[in-house]
Amino acid sequence: MLDSGIKPDPVQRKDALESGDTFWALVAALTAFIAYLIVLPAGFALGDGPELTAAASMLGTAHPTGYPVYLQLGHLATAAGDAQAGMRLLSLLAVAGSVALIYLLLRRIINARPLCLAGAFMTAFSPLFIENALAVEVYGLSILGMTAILWATVRALDDPPEGRWLLILALIYGLVLGHHLTLLALAPIILYSLIRFGKRQRPPFRFYALWIILFGLGLSVYLYLPLRSATAPAVSWFNPQTSERLLHVLSGADYAEFWGVGTEQFIANLGRLLRHLSTQLPFGLILPALVGIAVGIKRRPLPTILLLLTTLIVSLWTAGYAAYDLEVFLQPATFLLLLFAVIGPLYLLHRLISDGEEPKHRLLRWSALLLPAALALWSLTGFEPSEGLVRPHGDNLLRGTPHRSAVLFGGDLSFPILEAHHQRDRRPDIVLADEIGNISHPRQHGLVMDRLASGAPLYFTDLPLEHPPLPGTRSGVGYLYPADEGNAWPYFEHTGQGGVLAAETAIRYLIARLESSPPQERKQVWSRLGPAAAVTAGDSPHAHLALGIHWLNDDPALAESFFRRAVELDPWMPSARLDLALALAAQGHQDEAARELEAALAGFGEEEVKDDARRLLEAMSTD
Repeated sequence: MLDSGIKPDPVQRKDALESGDTFWALVAALTAFIAYLIVLPAGFALGDGPELTAAASMLGTAHPTGYPVYLQLGHLATAAGDAQAGMRLLSLLAVAGSVALIYLLLRRIINARPLCLAGAFMTAFSPLFIENALAVEVYGLSILGMTAILWATVRALDDPPEGRWLLILALIYGLVLGHHLTLLALAPIILYSLIRFGKRQRPPFRFYALWIILFGLGLSVYLYLPLRSATAPAVSWFNPQTSERLLHVLSGADYAEFWGVGTEQFIANLGRLLRHLSTQLPFGLILPALVGIAVGIKRRPLPTILLLLTTLIVSLWTAGYAAYDLEVFLQPATFLLLLFAVIGPLYLLHRLISDGEEPKHRLLRWSALLLPAALALWSLTGFEPSEGLVRPHGDNLLRGTPHRSAVLFGGDLSFPILEAHHQRDRRPDIVLADEIGNISHPRQHGLVMDRLASGAPLYFTDLPLEHPPLPGTRSGVGYLYPADEGNAWPYFEHTGQGGVLAAETAIRYLIARLESSPPQERKQVWSRLGPAAAVTAGDSPHAHLALGIHWLNDDPALAESFFRRAVELDPWMPSARLDLALALAAQGHQDEAARELEAALAGFGEEEVKDDARRLLEAMSTD
């Protein structure tokens, strides 16, 4: 794949690759850009788009693995005006730039300009490229990074004497990894380029030292995460200011629970991935990819095998992941197979079409553009523009929030609220914090705590915020619930007063804040916020139970008061009785504790809790 299919002499190659190819690469990119623009949706789809827009526009930090290159480029794209439009533009430019590089890459494999243009357009109009061009996601820039790596690798293999392109490749690879660490999968082909160059040219040690320096320079963009987090941006995922927290973000530890599916699910995932690959071109991706693989193995076996190994590793790694959006993790493998699927048939077609300059020969070569034209018609007409309600959601919620209140929220649609509040200065009289605790900076938590201590009301959005609110809503914090059968989602108002879910959300927030402090400081904070927390818990037995569990070790008497309130609200809840017994026993009230354990055994459900109560009662009777 990475070798030139036709090997002209150096003068012919220089003429072929430098005479007008920059112009045609730009033509390919501009054509793709305009095509994407025509079918561009009006707003965001749900997912990570709102988060990434908020993080980029406010120069924050995003979810693992951080994506510092994407965020900084996104900030430049959003600086000129509308944040949503800027992030859209970034995706469009990244994917269109990939089309230009693919054309230049094909020109070093197939020495026929019309066929190379046809190949660039075939990739441009594949679902993989269209979807990433239209989405506010990190994967459009990932495609540009993969294309740049392969392009620079081909240049390094074709121009070995001075090693200049290997040094350029070092910087590119560092920056690409600074965007998305999954592109470590391309390391084998880069290592092969270095080994091949070393055997042929035997460069001095300083060459490798410079290579490492340039690679490290590109990778150093990850310093953005701790440095920027230290300035307390509104969006700071897990606040990666320490080495431990930074490693947590870079390793993707938040998603560890999704790994390790069973054998049956693994096989099902493989089938799902194969079906996904078959949809990337109308004639199917897998069969033409096999042709391209055969051509690659014949022309340059080792690089082709390394790329196949990358594809296999990514596919198996993805199949072991339990996620609803499994296909997005297959994108590096899909990209490589897509290139094979384009290169193979075009290479064979080039061998069949004469290189003659007669009009019929030229017409025959340019007629290859009919294939991507048909592909564009098939692909682009299948996309329906969708109305985006992300910005109205943030505006509506802030408009309906009472004066000088504290607002807790959670879910993907938290981020339009942050963007509206911080970037566009909507409702500066309120304070915001995400109850999850890994997005909002501690400074925001402090603001919320101070606001609560002053007696300000605490308001909530529902969890999870799965759907945007209807446009033009009246005052009140609005969210949507799916209707029974139809598509009409009723609109509800919620002021945050009452409701088990809202109370438990607030208590989880307060406990998370308290547990991050030393015991003495916790008691000081509690003396200031205790009444507010008790009121916040309202009529939720689970909220009082959570507060009691928090204080059980530090202050059993205080914990007892919360457990007794939980029992009053739900006398038949075994867990409340068990925890009340633990608080009583910690204070030496054994007889009362035994009575509560017997009551726990008489409650409904919670069999595991009853087992614990039974064992504790037996231990107390033995003593």
